[in-house]
Amino acid sequence: MEIKTLIKLLKNYKENKATLNIRLKELKNKRIELKNLVVDTSISGINYDTEGIHSKNTISDKTGNSIIKTDNKRIQLEEDIKKLEEEIRKLRKDVETVDDRLEILTYKEKQLLISRYIEECSYADIGNRIYYQLYSETRSEDTIQRMINRALKKVSKI
Repeated sequence: MEIKTLIKLLKNYKENKATLNIRLKELKNKRIELKNLVVDTSISGINYDTEGIHSKNTISDKTGNSIIKTDNKRIQLEEDIKKLEEEIRKLRKDVETVDDRLEILTYKEKQLLISRYIEECSYADIGNRIYYQLYSETRSEDTIQRMINRALKKVSKI
């Protein structure tokens, strides 16, 4: 994998993960809505004695209209579910790609990449604050940049 692609995936990781969780909940709700979609059977048939002929010479068909409305709703829900499933597949792939690639790194390398690309910290901030929290010592920006570049190369090789 190219380093540019990897960096893009890392930078979008937080947003992708949150969006994935939201889309999974939406999918669950749409499936429940589809499952609970029923035709209103309490509507009576056409009573020609009480149904008047409207100005367009048509007789109102409440039952037929209800079935068409319910069927259109079902079709729309099925289309929405398909779109959500496709979006979820893509998001899950991107999130899992980052998770899998970070697994091969040491704890230090992983924290450096997370700090730089996911948390969007500067090299100076990582060297002075993050690295200090981990190891009680600071590192220069150049050193942090070299460590991050090594970790990126390591991850991009697989």
